Amino acid sequence: SQWAVLTDRQFFPQMITAPFHDGLVVVFGMAIVMSLLGALFSALRGARFVYEEVHAPAHHVHQHLVDIAASAGAVPGEMAMENELL
Repeated sequence: SQWAVLTDRQFFPQMITAPFHDGLVVVFGMAIVMSLLGALFSALRGARFVYEEVHAPAHHVHQHLVDIAASAGAVPGEMAMENELL
């Protein structure tokens, strides 16, 4: 008779319903609290701050690339071999 109770289609769903419901209440409750805290902190952060873009002059960028190539031992006008690219 115990085996019949354990293998019945109603035993497991009835056993798990209350703990599953309690878990859902906790999870959704925490989600609500975290959402409200996020909204509060977002409202308190102040005005929107936009960073200014810094545009480097083209010759500075070119010189930086030349310096990098020279430090790697590159020779101007020399072809790069495929195994050197790795």
